[in-house]
Amino acid sequence: IDRMQKRWNPIAEVAWQLEEELGVSQVGVNLYLTPEVSSENDSLRRNGEVRQGFEAHWDWMDVIVIQLSGRKRWSVARQPSVYLSNKDQKRKPTREELEQLPRYSDFTLCPGDVLYIPRGHIHNASTVIFDNLDNGSVEGGLDLNSCPSYPKDSTLTELFTNRLNGPSLHLTFGLLQSNECTI
Repeated sequence: IDRMQKRWNPIAEVAWQLEEELGVSQVGVNLYLTPEVSSENDSLRRNGEVRQGFEAHWDWMDVIVIQLSGRKRWSVARQPSVYLSNKDQKRKPTREELEQLPRYSDFTLCPGDVLYIPRGHIHNASTVIFDNLDNGSVEGGLDLNSCPSYPKDSTLTELFTNRLNGPSLHLTFGLLQSNECTI
């Protein structure tokens, strides 16, 4: 849902506070819901397919992501594709750019986690599956410690498996810089 700051007053207040605190010209807020990955479809996991809202891309503004519900696995470039990018330079990254991309290790956001991505840095996000809650390990090298607020008691495994493997909801705050900040 685009322009959440125009649809819900509490979000508008946070956007205004960010504008004031960070000295940016405008803060736009979008809400993203990514569907869950079906744990029943093993062929999807074997083929490396995941659920995501967008392909890898970069934004022409700085963004702050706040994970509200579920989990989302992120991959973020170490360096921007375009330094001090602007709206006119936005484009889809080429396959070569994605293959040669020096990136940070993939990481997972859990409810309450916050991520800052500077403008121009290629990134993508997808929902993931926790396969084995009893021993704390999951497919892809993640573990329950990546979401420390979830209990590790095996009696609650079924309940929290559904919450961890469900859809993912996050807010993205786009920080629009004025021309003076770019120059």
